[in-house]
Amino acid sequence: MEGYAVLPDGSRKWLLLIKNWDFNWQGDYRYQTPVFLPKGTKIMMNFTFDNTANNTANPNSPPAQVVYGPQSSDEMAELWFQLVLKNPDDRPLFNKMSREKAKATLLEFGRLSFATETNKPDLLIMTAQARLAEGDFRGAYELYSQVVRLDPNRVSAWFNMGILLMNSRQSKSAAIAFRRVIRIELSFIDKRNSNRLRDFLGRPLNSGREIRSLQQHCNLC
Repeated sequence: MEGYAVLPDGSRKWLLLIKNWDFNWQGDYRYQTPVFLPKGTKIMMNFTFDNTANNTANPNSPPAQVVYGPQSSDEMAELWFQLVLKNPDDRPLFNKMSREKAKATLLEFGRLSFATETNKPDLLIMTAQARLAEGDFRGAYELYSQVVRLDPNRVSAWFNMGILLMNSRQSKSAAIAFRRVIRIELSFIDKRNSNRLRDFLGRPLNSGREIRSLQQHCNLC
């Protein structure tokens, strides 16, 4: 696992190097002294996987094909760096640029996924999010529909379908989707959205069992 910064002058500055990564090493690491990175720096990462029988930590014996996915058994390498802005007044600009970068990354993932046939609900949901970022609401709905056909208890897909239906004024269909959410996981609906959804569900959501943070689960609202 390699993490490094490419400075504006083209030189490379190492930030993290783990030559023999161990699954049990996952966690947070802090520098003894903060690393200053000037404007124009690019942060890069490289990961090398050993998917052979020589890797004693390989979970598959014999080795099996591994593709991208959110599970530990998938190709899901990620490297995160926490930063502090030198000038706190730059936060609004930084937040704006971060959102634009995240959207661009999501769209790129979506473009790659569109050409790939998959029956993995997690990948379909991520592709649906890319469709949403492009404003393709019909395409997103079709993908969420495919998810619930594969996994009828995937509550986030039902909820996002309900939101899309509600926004397109298909109240009866939205009510069906939201009631499915309630049957699967009563705690999924957030209190901040209870009034908005009350008309669709036909009753208020006042029970503590039915109210919890929606933002932790829903990527659309």
